[in-house]
Amino acid sequence: MSASFLSAAGRRRTDLVATRWPTESPCPPLVPRFLPLHGDGSHYLIHVGIGLEHLAASEVTESLAATGVTVLQGKVAFRTAAPLAAVRLLHSAESVSLLCWASPMPRMPCGDEAFSDAFRCLLAREVLPQSAALEKAWRAAVNGVPTAASEAAQASSVPFRVTARRGGAENGGGVTRQELGRMLAEAWHDASAARRGGFCATARGYALEILLQWSSAQVVVELPAHTECRRLTTGRLSARALDADAEPRAHATTRGDAPSAAFRRI
Repeated sequence: MSASFLSAAGRRRTDLVATRWPTESPCPPLVPRFLPLHGDGSHYLIHVGIGLEHLAASEVTESLAATGVTVLQGKVAFRTAAPLAAVRLLHSAESVSLLCWASPMPRMPCGDEAFSDAFRCLLAREVLPQSAALEKAWRAAVNGVPTAASEAAQASSVPFRVTARRGGAENGGGVTRQELGRMLAEAWHDASAARRGGFCATARGYALEILLQWSSAQVVVELPAHTECRRLTTGRLSARALDADAEPRAHATTRGDAPSAAFRRI
């Protein structure tokens, strides 16, 4: 085999590897420090591609006359008087949620037990006060949309589960994302039951999947309220339906009327 052939083959291999190299950095930059945000039903959160946050922020400002626009990592939070149908038409949005709470990573104590106690106190202070308003807003948002969520929104009881995602080992120690999701599911379930709100944690037949992000970049709790959105990065619709067939990565379940600690890792 000649040296020229090996050299040509090596160049082709190098070219092939180069074409497969990712165009985006696998390590997204940290977002600027921002003040904690608390939703009230008119505070939206859109998911966007990493690196497109500021473009999305410009779009919501121009298209929806949005106020309080806050750029997060892979998300943009804002307030608008525009209807949810208009928010769904944003070109830069992959999905739309109702914002419950967003904050920089709070300082947490070390040790699993101390961390869990502090996390429950955090939920009671930052998340649960908005739960009643978010439940009402979510029912209104999905009502009339042909999904399982729409049917549940009209019923007295709304089954939900929590999907938790976390990143960064400096906060949380040995507390897993499943345990974070369980604690949020328990807290929301109990708060809703106390005021007869009808939101009940479950693992099967759920209509709502509350999302919790716990990472070094940010902490976010949101209620998805979307069917499909236009996506600027692909030029086609990116659909993420709210139905009972979707499988999350971690979820809370119940036995009887109270949430339990049973989770399933996928």
